[in-house]
Amino acid sequence: MLGVLKRWREQGWGGDLTDIQNYILIKPYCRMAPYIIGLLLGHIVTSRGVFRLPRLLVAAGWLVCATAGIATIFGVYRSYSHHHLITVSGAAVYNALKDVSFGLCVAWVIFACLTGNGGFINTFLSWSVFVPLSRLSYLIYLVHIPLIYVFIFSLEGAMTMTEWTLVSFRL
Repeated sequence: MLGVLKRWREQGWGGDLTDIQNYILIKPYCRMAPYIIGLLLGHIVTSRGVFRLPRLLVAAGWLVCATAGIATIFGVYRSYSHHHLITVSGAAVYNALKDVSFGLCVAWVIFACLTGNGGFINTFLSWSVFVPLSRLSYLIYLVHIPLIYVFIFSLEGAMTMTEWTLVSFRL
């Protein structure tokens, strides 16, 4: 996305980060793929009985999940770390598939843990230390966007966009 934004500005296509946020990032239809995947997973898990999966299918699922998750998270690392511009078609493919890929990875982890195929991942995620954090996560989810806006609107000058501000504000 950063490469597309740089090219957008360099070629004079207009707009700024506020336009991109208002037209692309905060629209619900741009984030609906993981939501629909979660709804389908919930329907499948609640409407079917016991799932018995062969070990080969479970191993393949974990391998595909790990590969797709790593590719989703680190897929554009080179363009961010070395300041290379990503091609427009590469950015389009990545942005079209990243939410679906990540949603499917999370759905597989949930499905595998619910069906008893989670192994040590299920043991780790069921650890009692995570209970207080899970109870706070929804509150943080509800409050974080207004807090970001309060911080940004209380600035007296311009804010420099760096990698840290992009990570911390997730614009």
